[in-house]
Amino acid sequence: MSRNTNSLASEIGNKLKQMKLPPLPATPLISIIIANYNYARYIGEAIESVLAQTYQHFEIIVCDEGSTDDSRDVVSRYQETDSRLRLLCKENGGLASALNTAYAACRGEIVCLLDADDVFLPDKLEELVGAFRKSKTCGVCIHRISKIRRDGSTFSYPRPQFLIKGWVAAQALHNGARVKNLPPASGLAFRKTITDLLFPLSISLRGLADGYISHTAQFFTEICAVNKVLAKQRIHGDNITSSDGFTVATIRRFLEDARLATTLMKERLATAYGPRVASVLRIEDNAQYWSFLLALHVLTGDGSKEVCGIPLESVVQNIRPYRQRLLAQLLLALPPRLSLVALQAWTGQSAGTAMVARTARSFLRI
Repeated sequence: MSRNTNSLASEIGNKLKQMKLPPLPATPLISIIIANYNYARYIGEAIESVLAQTYQHFEIIVCDEGSTDDSRDVVSRYQETDSRLRLLCKENGGLASALNTAYAACRGEIVCLLDADDVFLPDKLEELVGAFRKSKTCGVCIHRISKIRRDGSTFSYPRPQFLIKGWVAAQALHNGARVKNLPPASGLAFRKTITDLLFPLSISLRGLADGYISHTAQFFTEICAVNKVLAKQRIHGDNITSSDGFTVATIRRFLEDARLATTLMKERLATAYGPRVASVLRIEDNAQYWSFLLALHVLTGDGSKEVCGIPLESVVQNIRPYRQRLLAQLLLALPPRLSLVALQAWTGQSAGTAMVARTARSFLRI
């Protein structure tokens, strides 16, 4: 970011305002929304993890996106025995479309996202209510998650390792909307007052729909955090965060989605705060964007000095913090095959490398 751009971001960051939140009722209703497509083998466990909660004032809304397996039959069996669950069926239109359909039907004061292949721990909803009651100005609550295999066994350290909290809007504006250590979908909860600002989502959003919600919400409200693991994220080969899914194709898709999400966030900021504020937000200030460009270079292994038309040297220089930039330079100094192995170890994409990644990140504080 240039000096002039940095000065502008500081000036405008002070103009961002938190949205006032109404008080929660004595026993707030929590809406859990689930988008499902062909996850019949997992969605029953996801639903059961909600039904087993210590806090029981909730509703579950499942939107099935034209599944071709027996997902709808699985969900229907639960719907027949518990009126708090509703199944909405539609043709496949993508994740954002499914979330829009589910969200339009929810009635809760608190909204939770649950991926159809993930699970909640039994005290999650109770902890969320307590956190929102304690932090009355917070419209987003986050917590740690752990990774599990297909069979449900845990194989990774809890993440995010360091949880953010408070009013981070100005920082996010400086950093291309990315504030470190926001968890994935099943680690997010929102006051509905905040999500009403963001829905309906653009149906052009694909894998980053949940990221768009959390990263846009931080421009309107404070974040509170529960320093516990309250959900489990299943890694099974179809996620970008799994070792099987960490491919050239998935990273290219991530980069495309990240560019689109940034454009949509700029539009939302322009509506709420005006074009001057929106002009400050740039994907080039998002450190994760450059890290994924570097990963794309390593995975292609073609020896090119450019990535997506950007000089490789510029990619490395934009990686932050400085300690991580040094690791990137070391990564590029390795032979291509070793570079790929090192990338997989650093991202902790398997049981064998998760501890390596945790130890390194803890030591380097990145």
